[in-house]
Amino acid sequence: MKFSTKIVFLLFFLATALAACQSDEAFVTKEDGLWNVVQRTTQTFENGVQTKDTTETDSLGQFEFLAGGGGYRYDKKGVRENIQWVVGADDQITIYGTTEFINGTISGRTDNSMTFKWSEEQGVGQPIVFRYDRTMKLQRQ
Repeated sequence: MKFSTKIVFLLFFLATALAACQSDEAFVTKEDGLWNVVQRTTQTFENGVQTKDTTETDSLGQFEFLAGGGGYRYDKKGVRENIQWVVGADDQITIYGTTEFINGTISGRTDNSMTFKWSEEQGVGQPIVFRYDRTMKLQRQ
């Protein structure tokens, strides 16, 4: 094989290997470690009409993301809870523990900050339906 053909095959192999490492592994290598929750916003809707807009910025806890999809959530008092997380296509993230469940997207990602966005509904099928649109901003510690 010619030298130039070998170079093309080597570049193709490296590009394929890099693409294969993007989903959960990219999240772990970029976002592993301890993250402070610096802001949490909740917009409350009742039957499609916004009734409340709340922003919290004080003592919101932390998330610690570990390789393999494990980690911890620390509440504002420092109480630790085990979590599991999965990152899918298009930055979809699911985090579940005993007190919190997030099924949303990651946006605004930099080396030192990221934002999770998700919605929750209560009373589906009931006369009153509540929807909560939540945003949580995190900064690397």
